[in-house]
Amino acid sequence: MILVFGIIFLIFLIFFFDWIISSEKEIFKEKIRSLIVFLSFLLAILFLVFGLYYFSTFFISLALWFFKRKVFFDFLIGLFKKKKYSKIKISEAYEILGVDQNTSIDLIIKAHKELIIKVHPDKGGSSYLSARINEARDIIMADRINKGEKVE
Repeated sequence: MILVFGIIFLIFLIFFFDWIISSEKEIFKEKIRSLIVFLSFLLAILFLVFGLYYFSTFFISLALWFFKRKVFFDFLIGLFKKKKYSKIKISEAYEILGVDQNTSIDLIIKAHKELIIKVHPDKGGSSYLSARINEARDIIMADRINKGEKVE
């Protein structure tokens, strides 16, 4: 009888957490998802220690379902992939921002802000493009500082 109530409670929890995750609040979703994954793995390990293998496989599969395979494989690939720091050339940095080499610093900053607003990941843009735009701005500003210009 307790087993039946336990199974019903687990099914209720699954639907409850699925309902919470389908809500609009991204931060809350991530916290709940992380909590579910942590607790599921913890319960799976406990069941493994006590020899209840059938229950442990359920909680491992529940944790993986909430953790999502893509996140897991991206994490594994990130561990083994060497990060490349591609320094772009100064001429390419000016091209990325769409400004001339004689452009004032104020116009460079204005061009950077306009581009970042267009391609920012929070607005549906690309994180790669916004990273390249920021890198281009940093390279141009470092070059201007090395030449002795005052950057405000």
